[in-house]
Amino acid sequence: MIEPIQSVQARIREIYGRIDEINRKVASVYATLNVNSTQKIYNTSSQQKETVNQKETKTFQEILSQVMQSQREEDSSINIISKPDESLREIILEGFQNKASEDKNKVSQKFDKIIEEASQKYNIPKELIKAVIKAESNFNPFAISPKNAIGLMQLLPSTAKEMGVEDIFDPYQNIMGGTKYLRMLLDKYNNNLFLALASYNAGPNRVDSSGGIPKIEETENYIERVIRYYKEYSEKTAR
Repeated sequence: MIEPIQSVQARIREIYGRIDEINRKVASVYATLNVNSTQKIYNTSSQQKETVNQKETKTFQEILSQVMQSQREEDSSINIISKPDESLREIILEGFQNKASEDKNKVSQKFDKIIEEASQKYNIPKELIKAVIKAESNFNPFAISPKNAIGLMQLLPSTAKEMGVEDIFDPYQNIMGGTKYLRMLLDKYNNNLFLALASYNAGPNRVDSSGGIPKIEETENYIERVIRYYKEYSEKTAR
Protein backbone atom coordinates (compact mmCIF):
# COMPACT_ATOMS: atom_id res chain seq x y z
CA MET A 1 0.00 0.00 0.00
CA ILE A 2 1.34 3.41 -0.98
CA GLU A 3 1.92 5.72 1.96
CA PRO A 4 -0.30 8.85 1.86
CA ILE A 5 1.47 12.01 0.69
CA GLN A 6 0.59 13.72 3.96
CA SER A 7 2.51 11.09 5.91
CA VAL A 8 5.53 11.45 3.63
CA GLN A 9 5.51 15.21 4.03
CA ALA A 10 5.24 14.84 7.79
CA ARG A 11 8.24 12.52 7.84
CA ILE A 12 10.25 14.96 5.72
CA ARG A 13 9.41 17.77 8.13
CA GLU A 14 10.48 15.53 11.01
CA ILE A 15 13.82 14.80 9.34
CA TYR A 16 14.46 18.50 8.70
CA GLY A 17 13.55 19.17 12.32
CA ARG A 18 16.16 16.64 13.44
CA ILE A 19 18.75 18.25 11.21
CA ASP A 20 18.07 21.69 12.72
CA GLU A 21 18.23 20.20 16.22
CA ILE A 22 21.57 18.54 15.52
CA ASN A 23 22.95 21.75 14.02
CA ARG A 24 22.05 23.54 17.25
CA LYS A 25 23.78 20.86 19.28
CA VAL A 26 27.06 21.26 17.41
CA ALA A 27 27.12 25.04 17.85
CA SER A 28 29.50 24.65 20.77
CA VAL A 29 31.80 22.56 18.59
CA TYR A 30 31.86 25.29 15.95
CA ALA A 31 32.87 27.80 18.61
CA THR A 32 35.98 25.78 19.45
CA LEU A 33 36.85 25.65 15.74
CA ASN A 34 36.26 29.39 15.17
CA VAL A 35 33.35 28.64 12.85
CA ASN A 36 30.21 30.77 12.62
CA SER A 37 27.63 29.11 14.88
CA THR A 38 24.88 29.66 12.30
CA GLN A 39 26.72 27.57 9.73
CA LYS A 40 25.12 24.19 9.05
CA ILE A 41 26.92 20.97 8.25
CA TYR A 42 24.13 19.72 6.01
CA ASN A 43 22.35 21.57 3.24
CA THR A 44 18.59 20.94 3.42
CA SER A 45 17.83 22.94 0.28
CA SER A 46 17.25 21.28 -3.06
CA GLN A 47 20.45 22.76 -4.49
CA GLN A 48 23.03 20.65 -2.63
CA LYS A 49 26.74 20.63 -3.39
CA GLU A 50 28.25 17.77 -5.33
CA THR A 51 29.23 14.76 -3.27
CA VAL A 52 32.81 15.07 -2.10
CA ASN A 53 35.36 12.39 -2.92
CA GLN A 54 34.34 9.17 -1.17
CA LYS A 55 37.70 8.76 0.53
CA GLU A 56 37.66 12.35 1.82
CA THR A 57 34.07 11.95 3.02
CA LYS A 58 35.00 8.90 5.01
CA THR A 59 37.94 10.71 6.55
CA PHE A 60 35.72 13.65 7.43
CA GLN A 61 33.09 11.37 8.92
CA GLU A 62 35.67 9.71 11.14
CA ILE A 63 37.08 13.04 12.26
CA LEU A 64 33.75 14.74 12.85
CA SER A 65 32.43 11.74 14.77
CA GLN A 66 35.36 12.14 17.17
CA VAL A 67 34.59 15.83 17.65
CA MET A 68 30.89 15.16 18.19
CA GLN A 69 31.13 12.01 20.31
CA SER A 70 29.07 13.34 23.19
CA GLN A 71 26.65 15.31 21.05
CA ARG A 72 25.53 12.99 18.26
CA GLU A 73 22.27 11.10 18.59
CA GLU A 74 22.67 7.35 18.40
CA ASP A 75 19.24 6.86 16.85
CA SER A 76 19.28 8.70 13.53
CA SER A 77 17.61 7.64 10.29
CA ILE A 78 19.79 9.88 8.11
CA ASN A 79 23.49 10.47 7.61
CA ILE A 80 23.87 14.11 8.61
CA ILE A 81 27.47 14.38 7.44
CA SER A 82 27.25 12.76 4.02
CA LYS A 83 27.49 16.19 2.39
CA PRO A 84 29.46 18.40 4.80
CA ASP A 85 29.92 22.09 4.18
CA GLU A 86 33.20 22.49 2.31
CA SER A 87 34.66 25.26 4.46
CA LEU A 88 33.80 23.48 7.70
CA ARG A 89 35.25 20.23 6.37
CA GLU A 90 38.51 21.98 5.49
CA ILE A 91 38.74 23.65 8.90
CA ILE A 92 38.24 20.40 10.80
CA LEU A 93 40.51 18.38 8.52
CA GLU A 94 43.24 21.02 8.75
CA GLY A 95 43.12 20.95 12.54
CA PHE A 96 43.40 17.18 12.72
CA GLN A 97 46.06 17.06 10.02
CA ASN A 98 48.18 19.53 11.99
CA LYS A 99 47.78 17.38 15.09
CA ALA A 100 48.61 14.26 13.09
CA SER A 101 51.72 15.99 11.77
CA GLU A 102 52.82 16.84 15.31
CA ASP A 103 52.20 13.25 16.44
CA LYS A 104 54.11 11.92 13.44
CA ASN A 105 57.10 14.09 14.34
CA LYS A 106 57.08 12.58 17.82
CA VAL A 107 56.93 9.09 16.33
CA SER A 108 59.85 9.78 14.00
CA GLN A 109 61.91 11.13 16.90
CA LYS A 110 61.63 7.76 18.61
CA PHE A 111 63.93 6.33 15.95
CA ASP A 112 66.48 9.16 15.95
CA LYS A 113 69.03 7.32 18.10
CA ILE A 114 68.89 4.25 15.86
CA ILE A 115 69.18 6.42 12.76
CA GLU A 116 72.17 8.22 14.28
CA GLU A 117 73.90 4.92 15.01
CA ALA A 118 73.21 3.61 11.49
CA SER A 119 74.47 6.88 10.04
CA GLN A 120 77.79 6.62 11.82
CA LYS A 121 78.23 2.91 11.16
CA TYR A 122 77.56 3.03 7.42
CA ASN A 123 78.70 6.60 6.70
CA ILE A 124 75.36 7.79 5.35
CA PRO A 125 73.85 11.15 6.38
CA LYS A 126 71.14 10.65 8.98
CA GLU A 127 68.91 13.02 7.03
CA LEU A 128 69.07 10.69 4.03
CA ILE A 129 68.21 7.63 6.13
CA LYS A 130 65.28 9.52 7.61
CA ALA A 131 64.16 10.60 4.14
CA VAL A 132 64.15 7.00 2.92
CA ILE A 133 62.12 5.88 5.94
CA LYS A 134 59.66 8.72 5.38
CA ALA A 135 59.19 7.78 1.73
CA GLU A 136 59.09 4.04 2.36
CA SER A 137 56.83 3.65 5.39
CA ASN A 138 56.11 7.09 6.83
CA PHE A 139 57.73 5.81 10.06
CA ASN A 140 55.35 2.88 10.45
CA PRO A 141 57.40 -0.11 11.70
CA PHE A 142 54.54 -2.50 10.85
CA ALA A 143 54.01 -1.34 7.26
CA ILE A 144 53.68 -4.10 4.68
CA SER A 145 53.52 -3.29 0.97
CA PRO A 146 51.57 -5.25 -1.68
CA LYS A 147 54.96 -6.60 -2.80
CA ASN A 148 55.64 -7.87 0.75
CA ALA A 149 58.24 -5.21 1.60
CA ILE A 150 58.18 -4.88 5.38
CA GLY A 151 58.91 -2.41 8.15
CA LEU A 152 60.36 1.08 8.40
CA MET A 153 62.70 0.75 5.42
CA GLN A 154 60.45 -1.69 3.54
CA LEU A 155 62.85 -4.61 3.25
CA LEU A 156 61.93 -7.67 1.25
CA PRO A 157 62.38 -10.84 3.35
CA SER A 158 65.17 -12.01 1.01
CA THR A 159 67.01 -8.70 1.32
CA ALA A 160 66.53 -8.65 5.09
CA LYS A 161 68.03 -12.13 5.35
CA GLU A 162 70.97 -11.08 3.18
CA MET A 163 71.57 -8.07 5.47
CA GLY A 164 71.52 -10.27 8.58
CA VAL A 165 68.11 -9.09 9.82
CA GLU A 166 66.40 -11.72 11.98
CA ASP A 167 63.32 -9.76 13.11
CA ILE A 168 62.24 -7.63 10.18
CA PHE A 169 59.62 -5.78 12.25
CA ASP A 170 62.14 -4.74 14.89
CA PRO A 171 62.90 -1.02 14.28
CA TYR A 172 66.57 -1.35 15.18
CA GLN A 173 67.23 -4.34 12.94
CA ASN A 174 65.14 -2.93 10.09
CA ILE A 175 66.90 0.45 10.10
CA MET A 176 70.35 -1.07 10.44
CA GLY A 177 69.61 -3.61 7.69
CA GLY A 178 68.06 -1.03 5.37
CA THR A 179 70.94 1.39 5.86
CA LYS A 180 73.45 -1.40 5.23
CA TYR A 181 71.65 -2.23 2.00
CA LEU A 182 71.61 1.44 0.96
CA ARG A 183 75.35 1.64 1.65
CA MET A 184 75.93 -1.39 -0.59
CA LEU A 185 73.98 0.27 -3.40
CA LEU A 186 75.87 3.55 -3.02
CA ASP A 187 79.14 1.64 -3.23
CA LYS A 188 77.89 -0.29 -6.27
CA TYR A 189 77.02 2.91 -8.14
CA ASN A 190 80.02 4.97 -6.99
CA ASN A 191 77.97 7.08 -4.57
CA ASN A 192 75.50 8.09 -7.29
CA LEU A 193 72.51 8.77 -5.06
CA PHE A 194 69.96 8.74 -7.89
CA LEU A 195 71.01 5.31 -9.12
CA ALA A 196 71.21 3.96 -5.56
CA LEU A 197 67.68 5.15 -4.80
CA ALA A 198 66.38 3.80 -8.11
CA SER A 199 67.94 0.45 -7.25
CA TYR A 200 66.50 0.54 -3.72
CA ASN A 201 63.03 1.01 -5.20
CA ALA A 202 63.08 -0.99 -8.44
CA GLY A 203 65.93 -3.40 -7.78
CA PRO A 204 69.54 -3.51 -9.07
CA ASN A 205 68.66 -5.74 -12.01
CA ARG A 206 66.28 -3.19 -13.52
CA VAL A 207 68.76 -0.35 -13.03
CA ASP A 208 71.57 -2.37 -14.60
CA SER A 209 69.48 -3.58 -17.53
CA SER A 210 68.21 -0.08 -18.30
CA GLY A 211 71.67 1.47 -18.00
CA GLY A 212 70.38 4.11 -15.57
CA ILE A 213 67.17 5.12 -13.87
CA PRO A 214 64.44 2.87 -15.34
CA LYS A 215 61.46 4.51 -17.00
CA ILE A 216 59.10 3.56 -14.19
CA GLU A 217 56.78 6.26 -12.88
CA GLU A 218 56.75 4.82 -9.37
CA THR A 219 60.55 4.83 -9.23
CA GLU A 220 60.84 8.34 -10.63
CA ASN A 221 58.30 9.63 -8.09
CA TYR A 222 60.08 7.74 -5.32
CA ILE A 223 63.42 9.36 -6.10
CA GLU A 224 61.78 12.79 -6.20
CA ARG A 225 60.14 12.24 -2.80
CA VAL A 226 63.31 11.01 -1.10
CA ILE A 227 65.37 13.93 -2.45
CA ARG A 228 62.69 16.37 -1.31
CA TYR A 229 62.55 14.87 2.18
CA TYR A 230 66.35 14.74 2.30
CA LYS A 231 66.49 18.46 1.56
CA GLU A 232 63.82 19.26 4.16
CA TYR A 233 65.53 17.28 6.92
CA SER A 234 68.91 18.77 6.02
CA GLU A 235 67.48 22.28 6.26
CA LYS A 236 66.03 21.51 9.70
CA THR A 237 69.40 20.21 10.88
CA ALA A 238 71.13 23.37 9.66
CA ARG A 239 68.86 25.65 11.68
